[in-house]
Amino acid sequence: MVRPPAIRRGLRPAVLILVGRRVLRRIREWVRVHEEEESCFEKMNMNKNLLSQFEALDKLPEGILIDRPDELIPTTIRLTSETRKVSGIYGLSLSFSRLSLKHVAEKRGEGRRLLSVLPVMLSRPIEIRTAKEINRFQVISSSKDYKSGRLHSVVIERMKNGDGRIVTIFQTDVGYLEHYELLWRTAGIT
Repeated sequence: MVRPPAIRRGLRPAVLILVGRRVLRRIREWVRVHEEEESCFEKMNMNKNLLSQFEALDKLPEGILIDRPDELIPTTIRLTSETRKVSGIYGLSLSFSRLSLKHVAEKRGEGRRLLSVLPVMLSRPIEIRTAKEINRFQVISSSKDYKSGRLHSVVIERMKNGDGRIVTIFQTDVGYLEHYELLWRTAGIT
């Protein structure tokens, strides 16, 4: 189990209650978020090749050229039916190219965090938009309130054979997304 910093330092939960309800609420939220991220990373562990490739690419200096950049690394991640309909990706699972995985790895800690929550991002999209290039789509998701402004975007590409490839993952805001055509939105978001 993941423990928040205060508990790791040896403070007991009874002492934390004296500190205040607000602090305790923040600690509970911290534990919930990190346990969710940890469980997502365990799901990614099902594909040991992807994680070992990510670890190897994470150790490389930024900007260095890699061998076999177009080689595909399969994942166990599945798209929702809405995402498959809108994007036209009918393959059962997605893959990374070594180049796109290196791009995520170059984000260091942020890239590791984004990779760990990738299955959750793609299982709960709130919007699907066009991307800069043809046959690419942005799957937008958020673990927080949509109106807060910070969202996650996963750019996926429909390949010629109908399979999907993850191009990149990044955090963005609503202003950036306004430049791209909205293709689908979940109910309840205005």
